[in-house]
Amino acid sequence: MNITTILAIWGAVVSTLTAGWSIFRDFVQRDRLVVSAQIMWLHPGNEDIFNWSFKNKGNRELTITHLAAMPHRRWRPLWLFKRINGRRNSQQWLFPFDFINGHLPLSVGPLKGAAAAYRLNPLGVTEIGELFAVTADGREWFADRGSVNNILTSKTFQAAVAATKQEEGQRASS
Repeated sequence: MNITTILAIWGAVVSTLTAGWSIFRDFVQRDRLVVSAQIMWLHPGNEDIFNWSFKNKGNRELTITHLAAMPHRRWRPLWLFKRINGRRNSQQWLFPFDFINGHLPLSVGPLKGAAAAYRLNPLGVTEIGELFAVTADGREWFADRGSVNNILTSKTFQAAVAATKQEEGQRASS
């Protein structure tokens, strides 16, 4: 074995370890925030609430800075349809910074959960295609499709939307 063979083997081993570490760091230890939402009934206050739930499955603390809704769905996968989704991003509706159990920004520790509850009555949301949370690093974390479908089919949400549209119609006619 000459020095060239030894260096070639050493280079192959080091580059394999480096590639493995990069894959581990980028895919296994990446940030993961699971977002879901639901309509709930708050018993002591006898009122309907729009509840956001967050679970941080990563190893770093994440700070949620904004909660928002869009009237249309984004095309998936997001990395493939980035330009099309950017053109379709005409409207977004932001949830207020103050909610029943706290205010934004909301910190979610590693391997912990958090929640944000809003009163459904004064929200004024009429169309929901996507729900998402934005973290301090600028990433968008979308609620699962099942949560959005459950909200859209909820009789409570449909009644709130009808009441909001009726109020808007009365304001427009006066």
